[in-house]
Amino acid sequence: MPRYTFTTDAQATCGRDLSRAAIFLLGEYVADQDVLFDLDLALTEAAANVVRHAYGGGCGALEISVDIHPGSHAILEVADTGAGIDAACVTFETPDPTCEGGRGFFLMKRLTDHFEILRDGDRN
Repeated sequence: MPRYTFTTDAQATCGRDLSRAAIFLLGEYVADQDVLFDLDLALTEAAANVVRHAYGGGCGALEISVDIHPGSHAILEVADTGAGIDAACVTFETPDPTCEGGRGFFLMKRLTDHFEILRDGDRN
């Protein structure tokens, strides 16, 4: 089971580049372009959340890990060491169409088979 980890500064363009790199790697194992598109969208949204919220405008790292189980599944993890969020406060309901934001977790949950928000020590 190969595991790959990509790390960069939590900046908008860097986060998108990291998502692209992870999807390019997954493309070696996943033939379905619709699945790759959905995973790209979910990863990009997760990376954008880190950039926007994790470090309160300060500097920090963004990490994307990809665990590949060929022929079975892949585990994608987006991590930071920022402030974190209270997972109990996150809703995965359809967001109000008049809201400016709040669609990220809803999209990530809908585009993946399994989605969790975890905190382990100083890692989110």
